[in-house]
Amino acid sequence: MKMLLRLFQHFPNNVDVYNHVSSRPAVSFTRQNEKEALVYVLKNSGCRISELLNVIGSDVISDCEFIIRGLKGSASRTLRFPEISSILIEARNYPGRRLFLTRYITFYRYLISLGLYSRARGNINRSVTHSFRYKRIRALSDVAHDDKTTADCIGHRSKRTSRRYLRKGC
Repeated sequence: MKMLLRLFQHFPNNVDVYNHVSSRPAVSFTRQNEKEALVYVLKNSGCRISELLNVIGSDVISDCEFIIRGLKGSASRTLRFPEISSILIEARNYPGRRLFLTRYITFYRYLISLGLYSRARGNINRSVTHSFRYKRIRALSDVAHDDKTTADCIGHRSKRTSRRYLRKGC
């Protein structure tokens, strides 16, 4: 948990928009610290929690790349995370099994216990499921050349959707 909190001290990281890779600290995750790996991938990719929990072994392309199948009309995209290579290598042996075995509600409660949620302006309800997405879109928009690049990186089919996230803010 100390490692996880240390990772969040420097949020958002420097972003390489075109390769979907940030200047990330050298860490490695295994099945034993799967929840920390999930948080790490969410923080650095901005994908939805449900998209990440739906990745299965056949979506693994290589020892450090996997496909995120777009949900809710999002485009599918490839993510590169060498930090979770041991999890990816294991998952390739089981094509039908989910990459992350954590259940949604368990992970949701874990994020709340860590205090990893945000509130949208003017809204009293906390946002757990989209807090990483808001932060990632904000970080990408700060370094991206245009709105279309930000939309492509996050999996939005339209740059209008990304602008809505920026307007709402968190």
